[in-house]
Amino acid sequence: VVPAPRDLPRPVFEAVLNQCSESCLLSGLVPGAVVTVKRGATVLATETVQTPRQWVRLGASVSVGTTLSATQSLPGVTPSPAGWSDQVTLVDIESGVAKPTVGEPLTACQSTINFSRLVSTALVTTDLDDGTRYSWYAPGEAFQGLLPTPLKPGAIRVRQQLPACGYTSADAKVSVGPEQKPPQPRPQAFCPESQCIVVDGLVAGATVSFSTASWDNNVGGWGPETPLMVAGAVGGSQLFDLPQVVGGGPGPIAIIMVRQTLCTLT
Repeated sequence: VVPAPRDLPRPVFEAVLNQCSESCLLSGLVPGAVVTVKRGATVLATETVQTPRQWVRLGASVSVGTTLSATQSLPGVTPSPAGWSDQVTLVDIESGVAKPTVGEPLTACQSTINFSRLVSTALVTTDLDDGTRYSWYAPGEAFQGLLPTPLKPGAIRVRQQLPACGYTSADAKVSVGPEQKPPQPRPQAFCPESQCIVVDGLVAGATVSFSTASWDNNVGGWGPETPLMVAGAVGGSQLFDLPQVVGGGPGPIAIIMVRQTLCTLT
């Protein structure tokens, strides 16, 4: 058990708030702390922090020009360390919300969707052909939504809403095509002693397979592959810890081979 810190970080309002906002996005939070959002001396929300970056639902409507502040403190600690945010002032938005833009093409097995042309803090809803619905709050004018399950061929319908003001956009309908072979991943040069490797070109939701091979002087080429490990990809560049040292020392030269698989294609 470590002692409580003397001070906590300042909460930060990440998303631009407007008179239709029902939730605010705070970062710089400490899990286990209690965060409180106020309008002047009036408490609008109090929640226990679960993650360093968290949406907090406001308990009352707010108007243009309203100034909000946030604090976090540790319950049960006397005296409790605390962090105070800078104040944030709500901005006005035009009446209504536009039809959102969905990044295309969409293909089966992908686990992310790119959205744009959004109003910050709007509720973005995606409906699938099978009746499944996913929703996110927009942290800004554009963001990437992560799906709990991969897309299937068909179509999706996306809209954005500001329920507090009664605003709902038209639906953006986008087709989801057949699964596509993922791009070839690109492992970076690595130091054997570090026992980790960075791989570029990954697709979110893919299964990443690692194998090794050593140089065989008898055949003048690489020997047979040996499976090393399997991991999941979050997309883009990603650091992986290796289960053992690969290469280095007086032994033969070794390489790491990386493949990624989406559904049935590698």
